[in-house]
Amino acid sequence: MGKAKQTAKKPMIDLHGCTVDEAIIKVDDFLHKHSSGTHGRLYIMTGKGSGKVQKAVIQYLKKAHYPWKHDEMGVGKVNKGILVVFND
Repeated sequence: MGKAKQTAKKPMIDLHGCTVDEAIIKVDDFLHKHSSGTHGRLYIMTGKGSGKVQKAVIQYLKKAHYPWKHDEMGVGKVNKGILVVFND
């Protein structure tokens, strides 16, 4: 649960199965790990589920002043289960 994944282009953390408290700790660790700015975008997979984890993560990002948006799947479609954090 809450595994960080990284491909050559997309550092990502998957929060499926995490409680709100676990998710916030994992997101905080993930963002600090990638704070050097070498990756312009970081991906946080919250899933949709009940929305509790996503709401808490969005609140955390806002309080910490991280710019973010929902991921785009192309042609104007939004993937609301993934948040993109801009780490420029």
